[in-house]
Amino acid sequence: MTLDAGTGAVHTAGGHGPDDYTISQKYGLEIANPVGPDGAYLLGTAAVPGRH
Repeated sequence: MTLDAGTGAVHTAGGHGPDDYTISQKYGLEIANPVGPDGAYLLGTAAVPGRH
């Protein structure tokens, strides 16, 4: 995104990649990771709990 191109909207998901993680830490944003150590979505994750 630049001043000449893009929508002006930016999506950041701190638990989904190193760049987003760094930005989330810098600005004090919540970093949620809905995946457990076994690779399955945690209970309480809408529509996909327990799935890999």
